[in-house]
Amino acid sequence: MKKHHSASSKQPKESRPADPIQAGVYCSFPLQRPVAVLSRLLGFTLLWWVLSEGRWQDPFLILAILLIATFCSLRLWPPGVWKLSPLHVLAFLPYFFWQSLCGGFDVARRAFQIKPALSPETVTMTMDLRPESACLFAWVVSLLPGTACIHKNGTSFQIHLLDANSESKVHQLEQRINRLGWDEGDKEHP
Repeated sequence: MKKHHSASSKQPKESRPADPIQAGVYCSFPLQRPVAVLSRLLGFTLLWWVLSEGRWQDPFLILAILLIATFCSLRLWPPGVWKLSPLHVLAFLPYFFWQSLCGGFDVARRAFQIKPALSPETVTMTMDLRPESACLFAWVVSLLPGTACIHKNGTSFQIHLLDANSESKVHQLEQRINRLGWDEGDKEHP
């Protein structure tokens, strides 16, 4: 069964290309912002230090890997493309972990039921998301109990639902992801 739902009828104030390359995101050289370079290098260094338990056996190789990771992150996610609100990210993390846990328990519960109560359907939903957050939405929606994103085309998603009650959770996720990338009322590209 196929439905078409529209989460919001609002259209963006200006048309923006769905592809970051068309939007000119990749045109500027990423090393023009030394604060972004240093903060990402520091972040990758701390991540490496945690994962390697503080051991630096080959510092030249490690430094090369850290520099490559920093450069790649600047090319793939240039500074200023998506202004994350740290408070909204912190508010999103408990929701993310809780929904992941609920999704795991839901799968286990259904696996052990003799005759699980299912009414599966596939719905097509158009979401009011920026291109940068549409990919995150596609990943996270699959962690919600009873949902899986099976196709993405821009901000239109084909989502498999195990029951109709999951649809409201999908809309709640859309609202939470929208709050991650910008402050209220600021949906313009930088």
